Amino acid sequence: MEGLIFVIIAGLISMFFNKGKNKDEQKTARKKVEQQAKSVAKQADQKAMEASVQNSISTPAPVQKPVQKRETRQSRPIKPVSQPVKGVEKWSEQDFLKGIILSEVLGPPKSKRKK
Repeated sequence: MEGLIFVIIAGLISMFFNKGKNKDEQKTARKKVEQQAKSVAKQADQKAMEASVQNSISTPAPVQKPVQKRETRQSRPIKPVSQPVKGVEKWSEQDFLKGIILSEVLGPPKSKRKK
């Protein structure tokens, strides 16, 4: 904890002594950034002008690629559909009770059901 306090105090002291230096540095830094931005913008404009001049002077004819024929795919063989499994023909009372119990166990809880 004492170390943290020492670091904070040292930071505050350095901040007070470096106030005058930072203002001058910030002004010069801003001027440098503005000059660089202007020079980059000029270079970009010059490149754009050169590119437009070159495009207008020599426009090569578009090269046509030879047309390739596509290979036809063979479809998968169709498997015969098996007959559906026949269910239970007669339902007993026990089957109905088992169905109700399973629906209660596997279904959503009562608090989540729609009323």
